[in-house]
Amino acid sequence: PATAVASPGLGADRPQAAADQAEELEDEYAVNVGPNDFVINVTSNDGSATTFYTLEVFRLSPEGDGQLASLTVETPMQVATTVFDNSTNTSTTTVSTVYAPLPFDNATFSPAVTSYMISGVPHNITDLRITAVATAALGSRPHKMLYGGAELASGTPVDVVLGVEPLHINVTVTAGDKVSRTDYSLAIQRNAAP
Repeated sequence: PATAVASPGLGADRPQAAADQAEELEDEYAVNVGPNDFVINVTSNDGSATTFYTLEVFRLSPEGDGQLASLTVETPMQVATTVFDNSTNTSTTTVSTVYAPLPFDNATFSPAVTSYMISGVPHNITDLRITAVATAALGSRPHKMLYGGAELASGTPVDVVLGVEPLHINVTVTAGDKVSRTDYSLAIQRNAAP
């Protein structure tokens, strides 16, 4: 329960110590995940003055704070779309890039699993896009994510190039409390040339 203590002002007609006159008020309030502001107002005994106080309580998420909500590895693919116009008897072709997900070898993604591997990437694939999304940021205290030592916003795609050697990627998610953190590792192995 939230507890507010109101101490009446002291004057010539109130010589007692404030501690003797303190009035303790107890009420229960729901505290949601994230920031919660409580306004406490204290009015003098004679009703002539009121002082307002704001108390901010920040409740952390009980599940998965400082973790990833998702981690995806995708390969770009060029897709050609052709549209034929009957009235002019012409066609227009547009080429666009779409991303196809690559599955993890050892598991489907779970925030509690911190190590992932993708092997057998076809040799002709040299570019990948990796996107890591942190669990929902709470209020004004967002998660901090590090990818390869560089800080980035949750959900920012990162394009990487695959070489001959396995690619090792580390993602660290630090929660809004700046204490809870989880380190994730991802290894990607491209097949040798045929």
